[in-house]
This record gives sequence, C-alpha cells and structure tokens, in this order.
Amino acid sequence: MFFVKPIAEKIGFKFWKAIIWDKVNIGMGYHYRSRHEFILFFEKGKRKLNDLSIPDVLTYKRIYRGYPTEKPVALLEVLVKQSSNRGELIVDPFFGSGSTLSAAKNCGREYFGNDVSDGAHNYFKKREQD
Repeated sequence: MFFVKPIAEKIGFKFWKAIIWDKVNIGMGYHYRSRHEFILFFEKGKRKLNDLSIPDVLTYKRIYRGYPTEKPVALLEVLVKQSSNRGELIVDPFFGSGSTLSAAKNCGREYFGNDVSDGAHNYFKKREQD
C-alpha cells in the first residue's frame, strides 16, 4: 500500500481510500494475525460509483485450499458492479485464479485477462468448465 500509492499518483491516478476486505477468519502469522486485506481505490478521470450505499468494509469469507491468494468471486462482483456498467470491459492483467474474470462474466461485462503463470491459465480454464 505504501509503495503503490505514490507511484499511482505520479502517473495520474487519484487515491480515494482504502477499502477493507474482512476475511471473517484470521490468517497465518505471529504478530496480530491479519483478518483483512486492503483494496486501494484509485480513480483516473471522473466517474460516479453505481451504488452509494456500499460500505468501505466488505465482509466475505476467504477462499481456503484454492489458488494462492484467491479472492471470492462475490467480493469482486461488488467491485465490478460499483465501477462499471453492463457490456463494459474489465481487464485483469494478473488474473491468478480468475476470480475477477468470473465476476465480470457474472455481472454481464466483457473481460480480458493475462497471467504469466501456466498454472493460472489452467486453474481458470478448469474453473470455467465447472
């Protein structure tokens, strides 16, 4: 978070706030075991969010035994619906498990993703078949 924010601002993004993903259960670690992750909300240009009743703390249970760092599709559906409209394009240049792409598809958005890992591509292909 402290590394990304100044870089994004330098290239023209406006930082609005950190959204909290409450994962419900604590994770691994020794000191103050984390139960949340930050989602950094940046904007370039001016666009209104689609639903102003969404809070800045989103509670969705983390994924266990999935792809490393996999995010819940339902969490990403909230973010996709907030920041885009049906038929628009969602791009995830590091798609990993493909959760963002699945969320985009579920929300009626076009989607495009890329990942350097063959494992990510295989995981996403299997996910789409199930």
